[in-house]
Amino acid sequence: MKYIVDRISDGYAVLETENKNNLTVKESDLPVGTREGSILISDNGKFVLDKYSEDARRKKLFAMKQKIMNRNNSQNNQ
Repeated sequence: MKYIVDRISDGYAVLETENKNNLTVKESDLPVGTREGSILISDNGKFVLDKYSEDARRKKLFAMKQKIMNRNNSQNNQ
């Protein structure tokens, strides 16, 4: 199962599941380098960073942001 790190605070992380449910885990149970927005895979009871999916998701979100900004800029110029 894949999880997206929603937030990290006070030693705990809130993960969003593929089913849009939340799971709270200790930050110490996460791999080094985990940050908000990281995508994790549960593998034999341990979390592993999924860098490929994370990079793809960040690129998609960046493209969506650019599209919105370009649309707003073109509306402001009219």
